[in-house]
Amino acid sequence: MTRVHAVLPAAGRAVRFGSGTNKIFADLLGRTIIERTVAAFIEIADEITIVAGSGDIDRLENMVAQDRVHVTLGGQTRQDSVWNGLLTVEGDETIVLVHDAARPLVTKEVIDRCLSSVEQLGSGVAAVPIFDALKSSHFVEESRFAIADDIDRTAVWAVQTPQAFPLKRLLDAHKLAADDCFVGLDESSLVQRLPGETVYLVPGDRSNIKITTTDDLCFAENMLKSAIQSETRNGIGYDIHRLVSGRPLWLGGVSIPSEFGLDGHSDADVLLHAICDSLLGAAGLSDIGHRFPNTDEQFRGISSIKLLANVFDALADAGWSIVNVDTMVIAELPRIAPYINAMKEAIAPVLRLSMDRISIKATTNEGIGSLGSGQGIACHALATIIRSR
Repeated sequence: MTRVHAVLPAAGRAVRFGSGTNKIFADLLGRTIIERTVAAFIEIADEITIVAGSGDIDRLENMVAQDRVHVTLGGQTRQDSVWNGLLTVEGDETIVLVHDAARPLVTKEVIDRCLSSVEQLGSGVAAVPIFDALKSSHFVEESRFAIADDIDRTAVWAVQTPQAFPLKRLLDAHKLAADDCFVGLDESSLVQRLPGETVYLVPGDRSNIKITTTDDLCFAENMLKSAIQSETRNGIGYDIHRLVSGRPLWLGGVSIPSEFGLDGHSDADVLLHAICDSLLGAAGLSDIGHRFPNTDEQFRGISSIKLLANVFDALADAGWSIVNVDTMVIAELPRIAPYINAMKEAIAPVLRLSMDRISIKATTNEGIGSLGSGQGIACHALATIIRSR
């Protein structure tokens, strides 16, 4: 398996950003730019190297450095900084993804396209075609420019990052540039100077902007908000418990008069357990069996309302809000309908939902099987959640 190493140059002074500090530390909806950029690569790259100015190294190490994320000192120019980053990479065949630290909105799809291209063709550079009319200009006076000529845009692309190459190719390109005292615009401009080398473009993304000014930051915030609000997930949950004598019957956080109750380590509330698993499943978190094991005495007899509150907190910590919950209880006895409103009243404040966003339905199993013979109660649940941050 080919190793992947991301090099993130971040040693610029960010003069045009105007904040007085490196723009990579600017807040972008609750996380710094550099934290979001690292997060884009952390599941893809085996190693990540951030190349930083001397005044930012300690702050970066405290903020993002971990087992697979390292910080190294940058150089006088971007080209020098990338070279320093390359010196931390091991293995000539390692694929290197050079990516601007100030491009926090890069998507997994763009990164994957770069990697696929370098594996097949030896290089992969993210770029987008130009659609605007292009003109060359000449200086007239003061800040005035005039059109000199039209530029054919059919073969013109706006180059982004990541730019992906095998390590050896990048090292050779940098060494040749140093020998020739050549300073390129990016990695592709260095690699294309190697004899016989072709650099291949892959489709980038127009949202993959480089944050240079505060206006760019506002644009990125709006793009991120839009992406967050559009991310919706669904999850399903199911639970079943046997009915036994001598146990209280709890359903939906409500005590229901009954000769039989549900058997379980906790209060065995199948309705709340199914809701918990539907929410955890939608968020991609571990199920209730892992979170609240029946081997742990702290959960013996616990109210499932407390378990539901714990699940709500877990989703909130992971950046999710709940849209609605739909459930179906399967039971021969007792009749559930008289208690549905009380169940909604118990659940709604825990999930921070209005009661019209909680559906509790009940049916029988028509006398079929163990549920139909009244041996237990089961519940199905479907939850919808939306990204909140």
